[in-house]
Amino acid sequence: MSSNVLRRLFIISMSSRLYKTYRYLHTFSASPPTSVLAEFLSTSKKKYLEDVRAQSTPSKADEWTVVMGNEAGDLDSIASSIAYAYFQSHSNPSKPNPIIPLIQIAKDDLNLRGENIYALQLAGITSPEEQLLLLGDIPSSDFPSHQFALVDHNSLGSTFVSKDSVRPSRVLAIIDHHADEGLYTDTANPRVVQPAGSCASLITKQLFLPIAQDDQTQNQTLPKELATLLLSAILVDTDGLRPGGKAIDVDREAAAYLASIAVFNSSSSQSVSSQSLHETDSIRTLSQILLDRKQDVSHLSASELLRRDYKEYIYNVPWASQKPVSLKAGLSTVPVQIADWGLEGVLEREGESWMKERGLSVLGVLTSYRRSAKSKGKGKHEREMAWIIRTDSLEDDSIDWDTLEEKLWKGLRASEELEVKVHEEFGEGTANGERGKNLRVQVFMQNPKATRKVTAPVLKGIMESGT
Repeated sequence: MSSNVLRRLFIISMSSRLYKTYRYLHTFSASPPTSVLAEFLSTSKKKYLEDVRAQSTPSKADEWTVVMGNEAGDLDSIASSIAYAYFQSHSNPSKPNPIIPLIQIAKDDLNLRGENIYALQLAGITSPEEQLLLLGDIPSSDFPSHQFALVDHNSLGSTFVSKDSVRPSRVLAIIDHHADEGLYTDTANPRVVQPAGSCASLITKQLFLPIAQDDQTQNQTLPKELATLLLSAILVDTDGLRPGGKAIDVDREAAAYLASIAVFNSSSSQSVSSQSLHETDSIRTLSQILLDRKQDVSHLSASELLRRDYKEYIYNVPWASQKPVSLKAGLSTVPVQIADWGLEGVLEREGESWMKERGLSVLGVLTSYRRSAKSKGKGKHEREMAWIIRTDSLEDDSIDWDTLEEKLWKGLRASEELEVKVHEEFGEGTANGERGKNLRVQVFMQNPKATRKVTAPVLKGIMESGT
């Protein structure tokens, strides 16, 4: 059944009040008002790129702090980086800090996430490829700035580590909800790495809620467009604040505050408690729209699915024959089961192509989907993980690929968090023995509750263990 048909059925099933909210949100996104947020982003981008191109000594670009989310480019990273930059630039109006959010997405990949585009439009950011600073906008191969604030991750990527000893890279702030890697404890202030369903919740708690509590007029530091963007990120990451899901108290409290300011706010929403917010019409409707947009990937190719939600890691391998050795690995999260896009060797061919483009030795493809229900209601939630080792990824023989293969398969099977079982249909891949001789493949079913946030630390432990 197409997404358009599902959407029509969804509208028919809603109450008249809920339908009005649904129509309002769609009408607003089609013709959003002038956004102070969009103006801030456009102006900041123009000034920053002017300073980058000025090639002055000392470099004007070095005066800027660059705020980055992680390289997956999901809505949580985008909203959190924009919010942090906006807050810091407005916290001292007499002397605004030169700060800009950088979105780690290529311009061609912006449209791979429908929920991102929708939420940005709802916040008045109607031309994100022009208004947002993207990686492709930077004219230099060496990144021109050396001061960073990290949100939605807590380790600076190798692309941004300075090779200049005179101007070393410095991480000045961290707000994140992933596993703490223990870095930048002497330079980052604030340094907040705490559990939360969404990083946007921590951003709201750390930056905007203290102001609201001191100023009952809720101050103008948080415009309604930005509140809507942060709220959208929280709803995406917590499945609409669903009870029993990823949302914890900090997410519910942040969402309640943001909903009282957001573009669709009504006077009644201000009296709703954080515990019952998920039941309100506006939250249910916005959550459903965002979920529809997120799940609609039918137009994407296998290649686009692999790059749509992707994170990269570099591991120092102590068990290699030659030291030091670093291996690069990637994890792609795909919201469709392998049988729908990766059969007849597509998984291996597209996986190998992506690995070559990114210089990977290991790629994990983590799928998350619901199996078709036999009766009314939602189907069973399932997860697969496909792993590809590329034995021609290094120029020397510093890695014993047999050892790596054994460590990886054994470590995955031993993980109590992942609970893997060899895939019954294509445990050794989908190529029927015809894959490239330089590829080693294994496919598992796994614990449906174990997301990439669980898998990444497990992979790190396997790769960096000395035994």
